[in-house]
Amino acid sequence: MLVNIFYIFFSMVGIFLFFATIYNKLYEMILAFDIDKYTKLFEYVSLPRFILKLIVDEYEIFFTIFVVALFSIFFLLLYSSIKNLFRAKLYVVCDKGFAILTFDRNNRFKSKTLFYFKNHYELIKKEKSEFRFTGMRTHYHIYYYFLEKKKKIFTISYSYSDKIEFENSRDRIFCENAVESFKKFL
Repeated sequence: MLVNIFYIFFSMVGIFLFFATIYNKLYEMILAFDIDKYTKLFEYVSLPRFILKLIVDEYEIFFTIFVVALFSIFFLLLYSSIKNLFRAKLYVVCDKGFAILTFDRNNRFKSKTLFYFKNHYELIKKEKSEFRFTGMRTHYHIYYYFLEKKKKIFTISYSYSDKIEFENSRDRIFCENAVESFKKFL
């Protein structure tokens, strides 16, 4: 989820820079009173063709290819990030391990993460808290680490900031069931 938010932010910055460059060039042309040579072109063609013609005329062809490729990459990142926001996770816990299954908005299976308990695994619980100025609240994070010879094999976690969020957290219920199942397995 955090990666998707990062990709969305990164994509929006790239798209903003792309259009800001074009806007800046148009503004420079208006200030230089050089708009006359593009007036006829703008009357007969659509806005995307006008912008592409403007880029090709004003910049080198290599810079044009770079800007269009960069815009395409940012747009693809934005599309994939928004698409990934509409995925649902199903948490399954049994006596031998747990699974995290991912489905898209059309209930089609996308991916799975399986984790099987073993006798030599060690379980460690760590709690962290942080005060966030944006919400003016303290957020609590609970981490469960499954270790094998002091090496992290798998981590599950949940976060909450108040009692209502704690009680309604689907991740908390999954983590507690997984820990209880692991203790019974041993």
